[in-house]
Order: sequence, then C-alpha cells, then structure tokens
Amino acid sequence: MFIEKNIGKEIYQKTEHGDTRSTYLGKITDKNQKNLFYVVKEFSRVKAAIIYHGNSRLIFYNADKKFKAQYHFDMPDELPFKLNANTLYFIDKDQKPAKILTLSINDRLPEQILNSHQASFTK
Repeated sequence: MFIEKNIGKEIYQKTEHGDTRSTYLGKITDKNQKNLFYVVKEFSRVKAAIIYHGNSRLIFYNADKKFKAQYHFDMPDELPFKLNANTLYFIDKDQKPAKILTLSINDRLPEQILNSHQASFTK
C-alpha cells in the first residue's frame, strides 16, 4: 500500500459488519528525505441493526510501517484531502465560501494530534 503509485487511490474492503475505505495520502520525510511517517485516511462503517455508524480517522505509521498514531474525526469530510511536502490539506466547509486549511508536520507529530482526546498512539 505504501508506494507512490497508490497515493490518492481509495481501497475498498468489505467487512463482516460493514465496510472500510482507506486512502494512502503519502509520506512525511525529514530534511534529508528519510521517511518518518506514512499517512492514511480511513472511513469505516459498521452496521448496527439497520443503521450504519461511521468512524473517520487519520492514521500515521512509522518508518517501519508499524502503527504510530491515529486521530479521530467526527465526519469523513473533515479528513484531509491530500498530503504534499509534509503538509496536510483540509477543507473547512464551516467557512463561507469554504476555505482550505493546512497543517505542516516536520520531524514529529503535531501537538494538535498528540495532545488530543481524539488521538491514540504507541511509543
């Protein structure tokens, strides 16, 4: 999954009680172009009775492609739509007209992710 040609491609996977859509956004590198994190956005649905419940998250994997951290979003349209030059791009639809917001990530995950009640991570 973590290869250049898969950037931006959605992978659909049916599960026993719903489905998952994962999109590899790209990698975050240090100033020497060494891989620090691989970034995936994911939206999954689980069916409970006749209603689906959604889960939107941004997942960070370390350079060894092992889970590092995740951040949960309320809605799938809050997930970033791209990663370019270590910067995540989001659309803020609460603004009229809608605005593009950015979050730059350098050699460590931002405090907004690490110190959030919506985040989980491994050391």
